[in-house]
Amino acid sequence: MKIKATVKDGSVLYVTEFQAASNQKYPITGKRRREMLIRWDNSPHYKNLKTFPHHVHESGDIKPSHRISVDEVIKEIRKRVEKDKRSSASLLLNIQQKLRNFAEDRNWDQFHSPKNLSMALAAETAELLEIFQWLTEEQSKEIINSERILHR
Repeated sequence: MKIKATVKDGSVLYVTEFQAASNQKYPITGKRRREMLIRWDNSPHYKNLKTFPHHVHESGDIKPSHRISVDEVIKEIRKRVEKDKRSSASLLLNIQQKLRNFAEDRNWDQFHSPKNLSMALAAETAELLEIFQWLTEEQSKEIINSERILHR
């Protein structure tokens, strides 16, 4: 059996179960943007674990686990998505507050009229547009990963 499910946050969950000789194998992997987030399996290569052969790969570590069900995996993924949402919201609020403090410390509020903000936004947008103006679609995708855009 093979299942591929996309989670709301864009992560992908891969579930594979198959019968091999006398035991059932079950790699279950969660990925985001090709990066492995977590993987449960029972491949017999970590004999020192108490739960051998069951284990989980997480953040570069191998940890003991148990024979996990798809329901348990879905609950774990939901928990992680909710935690990520809370962390992202908290981070965003923190950044917003730092930006407010930065502007207040410099008394910039006097310049933050709708006219001035929209003109500043247009100017900054024009600088970004200049980078991509004559590039092909492929070149525009390549430049995002290059140093050129980071040093402008």
